[in-house]
Amino acid sequence: MKIHTPFFILKIEYLFLIVFFMNIFSEHFRKYISGYFICYLFIFFHELAHMLVATLFGKEIDTFKVSISGVNISLKKDYTVKKSNFFVNIIIFLAGPLSNIFLALLFKNNIMIYQINIFLAIINLLPIYPLDGYNILINILRGIFNVNVSNSNIFMKYINNLFFLLLLVISIYQIIIFKNISILIFLIYIFLINQNRKKDGIYENILSKTIC
Repeated sequence: MKIHTPFFILKIEYLFLIVFFMNIFSEHFRKYISGYFICYLFIFFHELAHMLVATLFGKEIDTFKVSISGVNISLKKDYTVKKSNFFVNIIIFLAGPLSNIFLALLFKNNIMIYQINIFLAIINLLPIYPLDGYNILINILRGIFNVNVSNSNIFMKYINNLFFLLLLVISIYQIIIFKNISILIFLIYIFLINQNRKKDGIYENILSKTIC
């Protein structure tokens, strides 16, 4: 479903709407999915922080997408290449993880809220495409160290694959010890995004999150 607003295009996945209304009207279903929506709420807050900071710096929001796998916003492409833009981008990408750290500290007495937000902050700072850590690092390379696009892409490819592999090892450990597949699901989602990226070409002007 696509809704045109004065500020951006709102895209809502039909599957998300089905799950959302099932959560509202089915008490039995709510028992199994309530944790998902609690986590989704913090992802939503994370994304709003990106959007607020981007707007304060004069960036225009292109789309705001809500799907079963998470929330993401994409900015309208800026074809001007200025050193100051790299610093602005770093601040915009940092806004999301910092918002989760803020929530963790605000609700430090609630262990569940604290742990979820610390997890979201850490996971989003990993240099894996399309997470904030990847975008922060690539802007540091190009904006601060003046690494050209070709070399920075090659470097980020190796970094991306290394951290993906490390996270895969952690996910296997998590499955064996805790019988939890959440990180593995997250990695499958990230893998699919990267596969689409290879087909469509590099698109780095996106702020993307996935539900935990």
